[in-house]
Amino acid sequence: MNVQVGPMEVVCVMEAVVDFFRSLMKGPTGAVAPKATDAPAEAEATPKPKASSSDAQIDDFIEDIAPFFMKKKLTYVDAGAFVGDVFLKLLRSGAVDIREAHLFEPNPESFAELKRKVADCGISALHLYNLALGNDVGEKTFLAARSMTKSVKNAPSADGAPVSTNMFTAPCKPLQDFENFITDQHIHILKVDVEGDEMEVLAGARGLLDGMHVDVLYIEVGMNRDGTQQTYVSRIDGFLQDYGYRAFKIYEQRHEWIQDSPLLRRCNVAYMSSRCAANNPYSVVKENYLLAQEIERLKADRNRKN
Repeated sequence: MNVQVGPMEVVCVMEAVVDFFRSLMKGPTGAVAPKATDAPAEAEATPKPKASSSDAQIDDFIEDIAPFFMKKKLTYVDAGAFVGDVFLKLLRSGAVDIREAHLFEPNPESFAELKRKVADCGISALHLYNLALGNDVGEKTFLAARSMTKSVKNAPSADGAPVSTNMFTAPCKPLQDFENFITDQHIHILKVDVEGDEMEVLAGARGLLDGMHVDVLYIEVGMNRDGTQQTYVSRIDGFLQDYGYRAFKIYEQRHEWIQDSPLLRRCNVAYMSSRCAANNPYSVVKENYLLAQEIERLKADRNRKN
């Protein structure tokens, strides 16, 4: 006889199994014996601090790229900087040394908050731009939605102005137009989070990509071919591979939360230029980084003893 078991039945069975093993762990008084790794109750009750936006969850990315940029002064470019959370987290991590930053944010409200938050970041070569990056010089219309501000194609207007109070226009320029303002015309880390306009930003950076003047590119991609919030991953991957960039690692995987589906909605992919990869053999880079950390630890121990 075939018996069909649904998700709720599986949950009930699993809960019963958990209860059974808990009963085996109970002491004479019926209390569950604490594990050696259990944290004190006070620590459990203390909530963990939350980042100001989900886009700032880049700890793994920082840890992975740090060995490649050890003891280097970096130039960072952010297309869709929002209020600067990713930039500030990268800067304050101490894992990389950012000497120059170019932050682009079209939303005027987000840009005002960005200016306030980075005002005292300590970088003299800090450049902020209240505009969007794209493939052409012109103007674009956006629908304001905090970190998910998105450009609107063929937006309705009255006398040239957006009809919705949540809509605004902003100038748009290619990243290539700013090449001469970037030290050595070289970008060590380029972050792109532009809610569907990824291909336009990449197209506007063709010259930089063609010369492999970007070492690492951290970009949000869509995992649903029919989705509209992000560009489908295969389009981005095909474009970047044509310029000699390949995926390094994948981060921030998010499921289809609207439909409560386990299928992936989006993720962030770190791409690395083939030149950067060839100049940084992976095992050598990691070993050098670990040795440098050990040296710093020994120095700290010696200073404490002295």
